[in-house]
Amino acid sequence: MSAPHNSDLTDKVAVIMGATSDIGLALATHALERGMKVALVDSDQARLAGALKRFSSDAARTMAVDVDMDMSDLTELRKLAQRIELELGTPWLVCNNCDTGVELSLRAVIHAVQVFAPALAERGQGHIVNIISADSGSASCPAMYAAAMHAIVGLSESLYRELDSLGSLVGVSLVRPTGSDRSRILAHKHRNGDSHPARSRAADALPPERLAEEIFAAVATRRFQLFCDRPGAQYLRAARCSGA
Repeated sequence: MSAPHNSDLTDKVAVIMGATSDIGLALATHALERGMKVALVDSDQARLAGALKRFSSDAARTMAVDVDMDMSDLTELRKLAQRIELELGTPWLVCNNCDTGVELSLRAVIHAVQVFAPALAERGQGHIVNIISADSGSASCPAMYAAAMHAIVGLSESLYRELDSLGSLVGVSLVRPTGSDRSRILAHKHRNGDSHPARSRAADALPPERLAEEIFAAVATRRFQLFCDRPGAQYLRAARCSGA
């Protein structure tokens, strides 16, 4: 059996957006275990400081980036990318894990792709992971959440197809819960009396450590799509982007 495409990640640079969330910390942990250098990007200074303490034994390979900026400002985001390159090296893995409200989360993913994807494509290596949160508590209604979700799905599929058509070795992975359809959201709301249906989907999520493992497995083999099948599921199923 041939080895995974991206099995050796030693000394490559990972950029973890939303690094102080459960999945962000789990991704950072797995990246460090694989010998990567990690940029922890978040807007919460206190939690970033806590994350750095957690990774104190890997201090030489980690940096915390306190992001307090308008994510619609591409100039500021490009400065962020330059700072990471200067302090750690050229980004190889970019994990977009933003849960700061429907509109801002969508813009954050779009602009991170705009800033990092061209450089990855130019070098012909690297990977982008776009994560649709299973606990988007800031979504005020299912329609708004669904709109943002579908936009990120469309962006990810388009990027995947474009890179694939060019024969690029840059990978794209999209992580999403299958329980995001309207009927399941409303059913869960009805059962639990939850006025924030998107928030109630937290039960659909795998443990962060297990999800991080599956994401890195997808990166290693350049799989496109990861689905969390149902509440309480202990596995993810992986699929490549469909042609439709």
